[in-house]
Amino acid sequence: MNELNLVFPDLPYAVEEAMNRLRINIKFCGKNTRKILLTSCMPNEGKSTVSTYLWKMLAEAGFPTVLVDVDLRKSVLMKRLQADAEKETKGLNHYLSGLAEYDEVVYKTNIDNAYIVPCTQLLENPSPLLEDVRFRELLDKLASEYRFVIVDTPPLGSVSDGALIASFHFLDELGITHRVATVGVLNPGDIGTPLRHDFACGRNSNFHC
Repeated sequence: MNELNLVFPDLPYAVEEAMNRLRINIKFCGKNTRKILLTSCMPNEGKSTVSTYLWKMLAEAGFPTVLVDVDLRKSVLMKRLQADAEKETKGLNHYLSGLAEYDEVVYKTNIDNAYIVPCTQLLENPSPLLEDVRFRELLDKLASEYRFVIVDTPPLGSVSDGALIASFHFLDELGITHRVATVGVLNPGDIGTPLRHDFACGRNSNFHC
């Protein structure tokens, strides 16, 4: 497996404690909670920061966790984490386009138990690729191999990709509605506070943030 070396800036104490609370809340959601989709209303609300540090903290707690960067239009994760690859990096964009296979796009990192499927090339219109069965197969395989799959999606107020991913890959094929926990990030002090809502969700009891 290829490897990426990443750099994580230190968080302020209050934010780190809030992220720890979120990690613990997810832990108590049960063993069937595996795929976690995170989105926001508008850009620059901290969605990718929450995704990244939740992924890191779950891994450091001993849970094999993979982060899937699905912000294929404007991803900044590779740059923000100062990713240092050993060789040419193929990402989710290559996989969805049929230019790479599963083993080529899943990377281990310098953090124990933390794996990533990065976005390495931006796409103008990824919607058709996100609807494809190939993406569902990727998420299902990741969920079978890792304890948690963190899916970082674009903001809902900018593009429809996040809603598209949820509707095609996180909803129960039978249309059954279950009660799941949702995290509403209203301000930094609210990170990790679960809000209760009814969501149509997959039979894997997916956790939406």
